[in-house]
Amino acid sequence: GGSTATSEAPAGGFKKGGTLRIAAQRPGSPLDPVAMDNIGSYSPVVMSFEYLCGIGEGFELAPMLAEEWSPNADGSVWTFKIRKGVKWHQGGDLTAADVVASLDRLAPTNLQAYIDAGSSVATDDYTVEVSLKAPDGQFPYLVSPYNPQAVMTPVDYALGTLFDQKPNGTSAFKLDSYDVATSAKYGRFDEWWGGAPILDGVELLFSDDNATQINGLLGDQADAIIQFGVSDADA
Repeated sequence: GGSTATSEAPAGGFKKGGTLRIAAQRPGSPLDPVAMDNIGSYSPVVMSFEYLCGIGEGFELAPMLAEEWSPNADGSVWTFKIRKGVKWHQGGDLTAADVVASLDRLAPTNLQAYIDAGSSVATDDYTVEVSLKAPDGQFPYLVSPYNPQAVMTPVDYALGTLFDQKPNGTSAFKLDSYDVATSAKYGRFDEWWGGAPILDGVELLFSDDNATQINGLLGDQADAIIQFGVSDADA
């Protein structure tokens, strides 16, 4: 590809450095983490924000911002142990207060069938108890990438806060610039809880249709593509 990678290759064969250029759908709505409703808006947001639970092997979940979680006897209350040492891009540590605030924003929106505002309580700085409207043995899947809007955002976010106007996050890449017409550019975040990123950055290159994205990939203007239709696969 045309990414600017160095020649340094650690064990495993990965080259360090460079910017990964990804052909992506243009955002079709404002970058509101709670209200995003299309892959074009979802992709820029989740480059920086993460979930309590991640995707593991098969259909299993894996630790992400929560290191572990467990239900009470009937699955009506879930307890999440929040990972310590997670840093926000704009400074400060992720704590239970951020998680509670995030869940309270999701309560009247994406998770309204499951929780009410005030249903989530911090029992200490790194423990959150979530009381559900009804027992649910699968609730952790609703705070994972399987439910895209359920990203964890800072306590100072409010309903309607837009990611590009108030960028933050906990992931390996922090937003440097955003132009809905052209691209979103991210730089590496060396304080990421998962370790220093291998790449120097990531750039989402926006366009309105699959053909433009595929042509960009084939023409070496991009290194990867978010998605394409089966009908375009021959290219």
